[in-house]
Amino acid sequence: MCVGETLQLNATTVSGATYNWTGVGNYNANTQNPTRVNMQFGDTGTYSVTATVNGCTSPASQIKVNINPVPFVVIFPTPGDSICVGDQASFTALPNNHAGTPTYQWRINGVLTGSTGTTFSSTTLNHSDVVRVDMTEYTKCRVNYIDQSNDVEMKVLPWLAPSVTISASPNRPLNVDEYVTFTATPVNGGNNPKYQWKRNGQDVQGATGAVWSANTLNDNDSISVELISNYRCPQPPTASSNGIRVKVLTGVGDVNTGKKLMLYPNPNKGCFTLSGKVNTKEPVQVDVINSIGQIVYAEAITVNAAELNKEIQLSNAANGIYLLRINIDGEITAIRFRVER
Repeated sequence: MCVGETLQLNATTVSGATYNWTGVGNYNANTQNPTRVNMQFGDTGTYSVTATVNGCTSPASQIKVNINPVPFVVIFPTPGDSICVGDQASFTALPNNHAGTPTYQWRINGVLTGSTGTTFSSTTLNHSDVVRVDMTEYTKCRVNYIDQSNDVEMKVLPWLAPSVTISASPNRPLNVDEYVTFTATPVNGGNNPKYQWKRNGQDVQGATGAVWSANTLNDNDSISVELISNYRCPQPPTASSNGIRVKVLTGVGDVNTGKKLMLYPNPNKGCFTLSGKVNTKEPVQVDVINSIGQIVYAEAITVNAAELNKEIQLSNAANGIYLLRINIDGEITAIRFRVER
């Protein structure tokens, strides 16, 4: 028998007899076929019965009752309870307190799968599906004993493509030896993605965090970052960011970068002309930046017949060095000039 079962005692029928049962733990009963409920390990032992007819008592008949621990089964998933869509999940049943060969019935969300072995595998599980197995043991208990295993709720994760973008602060042409900080913003990178910053396509030694700063960049350096996702189901596992091309002001010689743009007069009293040929039909964004990085003038200038010719008047501009930043189809040109009133 198993712990918790009911003991059913049975004596043969003797006409006109009375019965006396005795057993473990001062057990006593005077019916022919008594029961003892909720049997425990301490109830293991010998049970005896006698029959008495007209004052004559029979020899005792004895039976040994053994109490076994209840059989049970646990299951565990491989590779775990988190998988990617379409991946195979395998489950193994581990029976305990059993003998012989138990049988198994695997279920998903309570519905039979048709699988009856000690293992079960599937590649079609959905998120939050619950897997369990029912084990039937035939030898240990008074009747066939069915145990339901633990439930395994599956986390089935979608395949996601990581991406990453970077930004720079300050976002303007730099002075020589000025620090600039680059920050990576990941999407679908997992809880703890890895990074590798690159300068002109080459790895920067030791630059593996989400933020990287430098003050030794050269004019026209291109900065980017590679992200390595630690999300459970990345596809692909890596992503490359946009590139940021650095402009470093090296002196008054930063007058133009091949667009044949001219600023005159220089120095001036806050009024000057920007002219030259440009190969674009889009408006040209022009910003004037003071020595502390503030934009003191901004305008989108319309180009006529590839000619740029614009007089710019700065109101109340203090004496000092200024930077004219020109954005032509995303390419930045910078011209340094001086205001002397």
